[in-house]
Amino acid sequence: MKWLTTLFTLFIILIIVLADQGNLGILKVVNEIPYGDKAGHFILYGMLTLLLDLTLMRSLPDHSPKLIVIICGLISCVNRAGGVLTTIFPQPHVRPDRFDF
Repeated sequence: MKWLTTLFTLFIILIIVLADQGNLGILKVVNEIPYGDKAGHFILYGMLTLLLDLTLMRSLPDHSPKLIVIICGLISCVNRAGGVLTTIFPQPHVRPDRFDF
């Protein structure tokens, strides 16, 4: 289960890198659907949270499964709240060519 969670995390990182470069390929169709990117985020991060919950439940059998799920859910909520805050309060993009060294 740890390997599956690690591979899925790397898959999400790969999608993020490809999206930043504009090379999504077939996944570009998802962006053409209204709110398709939001649905994609919901599905991908939901699956990642499920995999993390299952991995931690197997790795920490002495701990309460409810506590593990609550902690993973809170971490996921904090992560998503950070994304929402950046849409409300956009930060200027930092460009490396603007630094004077």
